[in-house]
Amino acid sequence: MLKFADIKVYLDNKLLKETFVYGLGNVFMALTPIIVTPFLTRAFSLTQYGAIDLIYTTVLIIATFAGLGLDAALLRFYYDGESGRSLMVTFVFVACAVSSVIFTVLTILFFIIFKGLLFIDPQELHAFFIGLLAIPFIVCLSNQLILLRAQRKAHVFVLISTVNLVLIPVLTIVFQKYLHLGLKSYFVALVTSQLISVLLGAGTLKDSFSFEALPSGFKNKIFVFSLPLLIPMVLGGFLGGVNKYFLQFYHGLSQVAIFSIGLKITMVIGFFGMSFRQAWFSYALSKMDSPDAKEKYKTAFNIFVTVLFAVAFLVIILAKPLILILSGIEYLDARFILAYVCLGTILINLSGSFFNLGLYIKKHTLYSMFAYILGFMVNILTAFMLVPRYSLLGASVSLLLGHITIAALLLYFSNKFYPVRFNLGLLAAYAVLFLIFAQTWGNLIWLR
Repeated sequence: MLKFADIKVYLDNKLLKETFVYGLGNVFMALTPIIVTPFLTRAFSLTQYGAIDLIYTTVLIIATFAGLGLDAALLRFYYDGESGRSLMVTFVFVACAVSSVIFTVLTILFFIIFKGLLFIDPQELHAFFIGLLAIPFIVCLSNQLILLRAQRKAHVFVLISTVNLVLIPVLTIVFQKYLHLGLKSYFVALVTSQLISVLLGAGTLKDSFSFEALPSGFKNKIFVFSLPLLIPMVLGGFLGGVNKYFLQFYHGLSQVAIFSIGLKITMVIGFFGMSFRQAWFSYALSKMDSPDAKEKYKTAFNIFVTVLFAVAFLVIILAKPLILILSGIEYLDARFILAYVCLGTILINLSGSFFNLGLYIKKHTLYSMFAYILGFMVNILTAFMLVPRYSLLGASVSLLLGHITIAALLLYFSNKFYPVRFNLGLLAAYAVLFLIFAQTWGNLIWLR
């Protein structure tokens, strides 16, 4: 069980301090789409907001493909010693720049040829094309933030996050209210803010690059590590996104909008998960050769699970006001999915922080690909069965089943190479109590 003495150990080390600083940056980054949401849900109709969210989801999925999984390689190989570090950093940034431009151009050409495949309305299609222009900047900024984490430049991380937090909502309001750009306003603001953030990061990281030739075989080593992680990255992000496409096909963009609000509310849990993970993974990899590493991992797991479920309980308690503040009364059906999406969010954070730890340490990332592919297949198959009949509830349950599959397989594979006895009993107890509480609280508060 979790002991106060264990927590005190973590309070005294750099991990918790960096968790707090990165937490501010991650809260700012994650708050950006949330802060602009109340404006978007009131400025646009239910279906229009659904279109905006689906465009943004699609852009992020393509950006993940364009990144080639190299951001994970950047973090992992940064700790293999200083020799060749700047060459490795340069290679990752150049490869991602070339890849993101290629993906952007090919996607634009594809949707020019196959108009109406995803978006029928010309305004939606034009907004989508503008959103695609943000892909190179999204990929570059992601790598910059990873490098800032690796170099422990947490305050610069927070600065760039703050710039995004301020610029995107402000520019979206300006472009919509004063320039009347309609659906395009958010995506013009996105492109502009990402470009400015990339320029800020470039100024800070300019001394991290070297343009000498890489040693023979080094590129292959990077790709062998990163490409198997590309599938988990894409499918991890696509897991929630694919259900939006099912909802659009069977029930229309209005259900996409409501589902999106449910996902955004549970991002509160993601704030804490991302904040911890940004500092944790660098810390965990730096301690992997320590004799007490596994004990530290187990203690951190107990703390992390406890915090995530505490936030999840709070989300359920405040669900109704959160939905009304973030959107409006027409989005209240999002309440039906919160318990399932909260559990899925907790599991995906545990998968990305602990259940895959052995695969990273031992560099057997190919098994992550298998776990995510199988989890994605479970999500797809159950979505086919559940979404047509149960709409939002079916989408949230299929998403949770996909996350359970991924978490279980990652833990199984990881323990084969680097066994760590995490307290799964604590996780199961919290999950059962949470579901009972969510059902009981829902019956009490929503039936008033």
